[in-house]
Amino acid sequence: MEAAADAGVFGQENRAWALYTLGVLYLQSGKPDTAEYIFKGILEERPDYPFALSGLARTAYFRGNPDEALRLLTRAAEITPDHIYLEQIADIERSIGKVSDAEGVAKIVLASFEQHENDGWNIDREYALFCTNHGINPGESLMRARREYDRRPENVDALDAYAWVLCKNGNAAAALPLIEHALRLGTRNPDVHFHAALIYRANGNNALSEFHMRAALPARPSCNPLYSGEIESAVSHALAFDGK
Repeated sequence: MEAAADAGVFGQENRAWALYTLGVLYLQSGKPDTAEYIFKGILEERPDYPFALSGLARTAYFRGNPDEALRLLTRAAEITPDHIYLEQIADIERSIGKVSDAEGVAKIVLASFEQHENDGWNIDREYALFCTNHGINPGESLMRARREYDRRPENVDALDAYAWVLCKNGNAAAALPLIEHALRLGTRNPDVHFHAALIYRANGNNALSEFHMRAALPARPSCNPLYSGEIESAVSHALAFDGK
């Protein structure tokens, strides 16, 4: 990814995208300072690049400044009214207890999904994950997650989404082989490890649940805000227990 960024032209979108992706990799490696430096560098080359703003929002939230994260994401959504930024706004608002605000944004996200689908986009996975995380439309989320899995049964993201939706719909037993297949390539994605932790817990395997919570912790700067607190709390509890 560094080579891809170096091959790009200063200020051009392709270089900015490569740098943004590099920053996300650093977030997943537990290096938010490096990621933040990269995101700020992108904005020096390409001011108001929305993905870089969303990257800075992740580091701001991780550092305990959700208001700054929301400001940055709102600016990104103003520049490019894409559902990805609205989803992140709703996630942060729900994570800090602004449930009514999150529900209002969720309605806009669903309308955006509908528009994208009318334009020919496949939003099944995104719809299923967002609605499941926010506790809405469980039946349709399950249908869409299954449909995405049927399209790409070997894809890590499709496997993870279907497993998570199944678990949240009360079928953790069916979710287990799916999440185990999703983990086969050694992903560092903290959201996948968080899903795995809760699926193992629901299946009575507390040892593997704790293992995957610990695996998610180093990459917590890049995880969904709705998961961040539970990851930190679970690992802190486990470490306190170890100390006894």
